Amino acid sequence: MNRIFPLLLIIVLLVAGCSKGQPDTTGSTESDSPSTENRVSDPVSEADTTTFELDPDAEVWRMHPQWAWYGSRIVFYERRGSSSQIVVIDPTGNELVRTKASRGYAANPTWNDFGTEIAYSYAAEGVDGEWDLWRMNSDGTNPQLYIDLDDQVMHPAWDPTDAMLAFVQMTEEGPNIVVSNPRTAVTRQITFDSGERFHPTWLDDQLYLIYDKTDGDTTQICKNQVFRREETCLFSIEGSDVSTPAASRNGAIIAFAATEKGEGKTSDLWLYQVENGALFQLTDTPDESEGAPYWSPDGRWIVFHSDRGGEHHIYKMRIDQTERVQLTH
Repeated sequence: MNRIFPLLLIIVLLVAGCSKGQPDTTGSTESDSPSTENRVSDPVSEADTTTFELDPDAEVWRMHPQWAWYGSRIVFYERRGSSSQIVVIDPTGNELVRTKASRGYAANPTWNDFGTEIAYSYAAEGVDGEWDLWRMNSDGTNPQLYIDLDDQVMHPAWDPTDAMLAFVQMTEEGPNIVVSNPRTAVTRQITFDSGERFHPTWLDDQLYLIYDKTDGDTTQICKNQVFRREETCLFSIEGSDVSTPAASRNGAIIAFAATEKGEGKTSDLWLYQVENGALFQLTDTPDESEGAPYWSPDGRWIVFHSDRGGEHHIYKMRIDQTERVQLTH
């Protein structure tokens, strides 16, 4: 990919706007964390608590990290063979919570507003089974079925006020974005036309969702005004697939992954400046793939997954590129 990189402009914007007075909690374990003592729990129903030993020879993938909206915790899921676990760490990589392995498959965890609960996709019969949405406390306790529809549902995203949950529903027309208010049981589909939509995330104002949309050979990052159900596709990159967008807290910049089309191509992290439509390539790593970026609350870091060195781990990186830290080992 050609590198377009006047990154100092982004740094100025982030320092001036994205922090919005948020404390810098990226380097320490705060009191909002459940404990530095490792906790283990089982994200399955009371009717299916059978656990089993993980395959020690299976390749390990640590994927889709998400920083809590407030505080200093990061959640992701770890896949080993046909099983997966949800893991919570602090920004230095200390493990706080790890769910038990089970015959089910848990993926794509998301925090609620103040990090008291985690919602996630869960397939009780394994990755090829029926997907529902579950929730549990942030320390891994009290797992319970959250949203159970006739269709497959996945990729949950809690909004900043904890009032709504967005997710992907596999309808007859294909993957579409749905918003639910679990308190009132009102569910509202907000996308309808052709195209496959995945990985919704909220902007901070609770009015808009962003997600990736694939229609034929074109992938775009799109924005949707939730209450009016108005979709606007913001950008695409010629010759690349774009995915997993996440907006900075003030909505000024969207981080995302872009993968060059073609066999064996790798993905890099990019930034999109909403106000003027400028694109900036944040990483340029031909020998590794990086994906699923997510912002720290203060806007100074991005957490993401990478296969650097042939292993799949979680990293964080300063937005000015001065520091990159491997969090899992």
